[in-house]
Amino acid sequence: MNNLEQRIQTVKLQITQEEISEHFINILQEVYGLIKEYPTQESFVLLEYIFRKLSSITRDEPEQAFRLIMQQLLPWILTPDLPENAATTQRDCYQILQEWIDQYPDHIRQKLLQASLDRLVMALRLHPTRLICWIISTLGYRREDLVIELWKVAQLYDDELGDTALRTLGSLRIPGPDRQLLLNELHRRIVLRITLPLLGALSDLVDVTTISVITQSLKHLSSVNEDNVPFARTLALGILTEIANAYVTDNKIQKAIWDAIVSLYESDPDKYVGDICLGSKIVSRCNEPRVLQQLLQWLKYYVEDGEQSNHIRYLFYLRILECIRPQQLAGIPLSHIPTSLELLYQDAQQDTENTSYWATSTTYKKERAWDLLLYLGDSTALLNTTFQTAVVRETSGFVRKEIMDLLACFQWRSLPEQVITWITEPINLSKETGSQEFAFRRSAVNLSKSAETLQTFHALLNFGMTFDGEIPRETSEMLSSVALGLLKRNTPGIVEMLIDSIAKEKLERHRIVALQALFGIASSDLLPSKYQSQIVTILDEDERNDLERSYLVHILGSLTPESFTPELVMLLRHLAESGQPHTATSAIEALTHIRVLFKMPSLLEKYLPLYPVGDQWNCQAKRGMGYGTVSILCSLYTQNPHSFAPAIASLIEQGEGVAFSFVLRALNEVHVHQQHPLSEEVRHALDSRLTLIDQTMFDPSIELLKTYAHLLPDAFIEWPWERQWQRFSPETRRTLAEVLGWAKHLPLYAHQQRTNHLLRLTGDANYLVRRAVYRSLAQIAPNVLFQMAITWAHSPFMEWRRRAAEALAWVPLAEIYETITHQLLTIYLANDADPLVREAAANGRIALQRRKWSHEYLEVVRKAYGKNNKQRLLAWRYAHSLTQIGNDSVIAELQSDLDSKDLAPYERQWIHWMLKHLKEQWEKTIKGWPKSWFAWNGDFLYEQGCFSFEKLERIKGTFFLYPYEIEDNFDSCHWWGTFLAEKPIPVDQGIEGEILLTNSRQGNAKIVNQADEIIWHLDVYFD
Repeated sequence: MNNLEQRIQTVKLQITQEEISEHFINILQEVYGLIKEYPTQESFVLLEYIFRKLSSITRDEPEQAFRLIMQQLLPWILTPDLPENAATTQRDCYQILQEWIDQYPDHIRQKLLQASLDRLVMALRLHPTRLICWIISTLGYRREDLVIELWKVAQLYDDELGDTALRTLGSLRIPGPDRQLLLNELHRRIVLRITLPLLGALSDLVDVTTISVITQSLKHLSSVNEDNVPFARTLALGILTEIANAYVTDNKIQKAIWDAIVSLYESDPDKYVGDICLGSKIVSRCNEPRVLQQLLQWLKYYVEDGEQSNHIRYLFYLRILECIRPQQLAGIPLSHIPTSLELLYQDAQQDTENTSYWATSTTYKKERAWDLLLYLGDSTALLNTTFQTAVVRETSGFVRKEIMDLLACFQWRSLPEQVITWITEPINLSKETGSQEFAFRRSAVNLSKSAETLQTFHALLNFGMTFDGEIPRETSEMLSSVALGLLKRNTPGIVEMLIDSIAKEKLERHRIVALQALFGIASSDLLPSKYQSQIVTILDEDERNDLERSYLVHILGSLTPESFTPELVMLLRHLAESGQPHTATSAIEALTHIRVLFKMPSLLEKYLPLYPVGDQWNCQAKRGMGYGTVSILCSLYTQNPHSFAPAIASLIEQGEGVAFSFVLRALNEVHVHQQHPLSEEVRHALDSRLTLIDQTMFDPSIELLKTYAHLLPDAFIEWPWERQWQRFSPETRRTLAEVLGWAKHLPLYAHQQRTNHLLRLTGDANYLVRRAVYRSLAQIAPNVLFQMAITWAHSPFMEWRRRAAEALAWVPLAEIYETITHQLLTIYLANDADPLVREAAANGRIALQRRKWSHEYLEVVRKAYGKNNKQRLLAWRYAHSLTQIGNDSVIAELQSDLDSKDLAPYERQWIHWMLKHLKEQWEKTIKGWPKSWFAWNGDFLYEQGCFSFEKLERIKGTFFLYPYEIEDNFDSCHWWGTFLAEKPIPVDQGIEGEILLTNSRQGNAKIVNQADEIIWHLDVYFD
């Protein structure tokens, strides 16, 4: 190790170990000396390490941060003419400056930000450089003096420096007349020279007048051969699609942009194929019906079987599958394109020849080709001939699995012969040797439920695959599913064949799955009582083992209580005391099911932790109690709430984890569905448990909140949550916000109280909580959400403005809100002076758009329920798109469909497929959510009231007000806010009047401006 490396390692060790900011001054001086002696890239990187560490350790030391930024970081990043090997570190330090400043509450952030901008303005006046412009652009905050100085630089320098000044102005989102001046200057310059700063500025402004200018620039770039041309061309294409993205509902603009892209591509496919294929933000942003047709047509340029053509086709498949916008989806079905479809069929049926565990490029191409076939609604995918070539002749078991999982979403009149063979062929697999085999054979079993035929039933009844000698869970599930489907269609002989299959001479694995299928039939009330005697006879056979007997007892216990004779009850009681563990447990459960166990006190005390208290039963509840025991206790409570109320109260107080969910389900069953009154001991136990939310291990807080809200909606709303929620986890606060939005038809006082709870929660630091608040307000009080967003959008406080941007994304999709919501999100907040607000507005626009499309696509998917394969194929592209943009609401809706709708097995498989991909996408989306903001606990007023003018009638409406100064409290005299009138009334700006709130507070108000004829912005002084 040379001297430089040794010194660098020593300094790095010091940086890692040091935690006191003052001590870093000495380290900085040492690094400056090292740089002077050895001006290498490694030496400069040390500065980046130091500044990142200082940013971290001064999180709670804003005054020290101020000194370090002003005296160390800013002078360093403003240093001109540094060596080339320092440029990357210097640019990285721009970002460090921004992150360092943005980590503080806004009043501290503003002090650091404005001081930094003061220094930058001064530097810009003295000696303007591109470096200063880039720092200003990185900070992103717009000030009038900055705009003036940047304009001066742009006007003085018609070169790269001036272009960079214009780029910075674009990044600051200058509004009004200045924006048009900027556009004009950018258009003038880009005709003369195409530079990256000019392209960047036009990308920021996304103006429709830029379309023709950029199109001409792209034609010029196509005729020159310079090193930076490919990157400039990609940026220029990106500008067109940024404009398409900003005007997504304007069909004329979408057509113009797509025409330009098609013209450019077809002029030189080799030059543009990289831009189209490698960039996921080019074609996918063009909301135009011809996009899919055109992309598929372009496959004709890549028909060869070489590596490059194969890879390009794979990339085209990816880009097409990203086309999920409404007009793109409306472009299907396609016109006649035989060459392209032949290529697609070829890729979908090609054998990957992959015997490894790892995917290859051919694997990816084949899987995406199948995705595309279904996306296009191509019925070729469902042909037996396609199955033979694409699945049967495929080498990879994993690829076979993927394709069969897709095909299981469709109804099959009969299973392909090879699938029957894969199901029935005797084979015992193991983890070490059979992972590929197990993957596709399990999917073959899964596919079987999509063909509810006797052929499928017999195949499953005689299945051959085991894994390490065990029966795969899917086999018994599919047999039960197919058997139930056949019984519902009155297919004769199903029960008889199952009973024949449990004969003692049959293979044990076949007996077990037949028993499980019979249990499923009995549980669905489809097993006639006439088979009861046969079950009892089989139960008496000496050859039956404990496991088989337990299944037989389960089958008996699932029959209707009315079909039980006293002799059969005595048999179950005898089996409960047989000493065979599985059989005894099943007998206790059966006695519970037929509602006689609670009449057998000796069994209650022997097998359950119960003891009598007068005419009731209490429970010796303890942590870790088994699921089976808790489940039986809960069943007893649903049958006799009075007798087992003390026991259930003890379980409420002591329960935890999964077992506690049984208790909560029992409470819902008894007190919501059966509508039994809640006993005092159970009510007291619930109240006691509510005070302990998030304070115990394996805490079931989320389910507890939901259950309490169902049982006691008024008490839930009146609970003093604001004293508790600060110590809740974000997930629990999220659930609280969701549950507050559940109840309907509350008394006015309760409705106002829960609205106030939700409004307080909008100040939460965590986006997970805030979005739940916005969604609940949209459901129960959309006008409150709307007025809150409008009020905060015009607030002088940044934290409120960016919450307004978030909230607007959840305003209901209704015409009365649409115009103002659009104006605020796309113009007013999108051009806010603060980059944090602009970022929130951009996220809000995306969330609103996705929510709207998700709602439309879900409706299309639901219309395909109960329809044939053709209709499901037509809806597939909407299901696919839904998996790309859907949120947790869509996940909940689809899960509700599974739980509540009578769906065919293949339809359920389709929903499971959607849910799988939706959840994967949603996990990625959550990771991209805003990091925690700072909590806001300021006061506000949301009250009914009236506004009186001297010459006008008294106007009723609602006030949403907040103190003029952020530090002020409820007793402050000076407030800002809005008034939402009950009916449209045009008024003049500046008019003054008197206000009176329903809480008797009164004062004087001045109308600052009128956003709409029913929404007035006010300056209020209370008496």
